[in-house]
Amino acid sequence: MSKVPSYNFSKAELDGLRSQFNAIDSDKNGYLSEPELFKFMQQCGIDTRFIKAIFKVFDTNGDGDLSFDEFVEYLGACTRSATEPTYLFKLIFDSIDADKDHELDPEEMVEFGKLCSMPMSIDDAKRELKKLDKNSNGKLSFKELCAAFGI
Repeated sequence: MSKVPSYNFSKAELDGLRSQFNAIDSDKNGYLSEPELFKFMQQCGIDTRFIKAIFKVFDTNGDGDLSFDEFVEYLGACTRSATEPTYLFKLIFDSIDADKDHELDPEEMVEFGKLCSMPMSIDDAKRELKKLDKNSNGKLSFKELCAAFGI
């Protein structure tokens, strides 16, 4: 369970987000499932490769769906990432860094790949790590990961 910093939307913005949330919630159960959010993202031309990562980071109660509040946190992070391009990436990185050492070991890299639609085996992760690990400590820092993705 990740703790995501809040973004302050105005009341008018929240009202608009509520309308958008309700429109996306096709089964009208008050929550967004992964397929509902996926369909919405596709319709809007938003990259869907990170949908599993979105749920890992923003489904803070772990029920497999996004509540309105969790959806608002996701959109707030998207808004913030417009001025801080690595922001969403950092949230994903931190959610995968199980031992909180601020680096990804090969097992955590496999998890990163799974969440970002880039599946890899542990052997693949070790090979990638050898290429990307600039300080040769056997782990991938956030800075090294960003460099690999060109951000």
